[in-house]
Amino acid sequence: MAVKFTNKFSMHKDIKAIQDKMLRAAPKVYEELIIRQMEKGKSPVEGGRWDKPYSKSYRDAIKKDSTGLFSAFGKRAKPVNLKLTGTLHESLSTRIFNNSITIEFDDPLADVHNRRGTRYKKRIRRMLPTESGESFNKVIRTAIDLLLRRIVRNTIR
Repeated sequence: MAVKFTNKFSMHKDIKAIQDKMLRAAPKVYEELIIRQMEKGKSPVEGGRWDKPYSKSYRDAIKKDSTGLFSAFGKRAKPVNLKLTGTLHESLSTRIFNNSITIEFDDPLADVHNRRGTRYKKRIRRMLPTESGESFNKVIRTAIDLLLRRIVRNTIR
């Protein structure tokens, strides 16, 4: 007598379950990793370089700190982390709509740093991959890939 096992595999049901779980879990992972990368002075965008220091006048203001603003928030000249009061970082949000995740910074300074460039030298520090051909950096892509693998493994067991 043969031993036989039959499993009815419902591709549509499993894919929908995986998609739902990713839409619930990924936004928080994106938010945490984007902020963590920024706080380390690294661009969340692949190839986005933050190696240029803050402007000399901004570094001098941090060093002098006559107003107490910089020391009140623990601001340092290095690394370049775009964090003074925290409002830029706190303005990061995610939304889910029509099975897609939207990630955005609501602070007006985000557009200055990400697209237009700061002050006179117009230094651009990419925070989100908003241009054609851009993607998140390897750290973020790897974490999202691992999350997806874990969800798939747990869903189709």
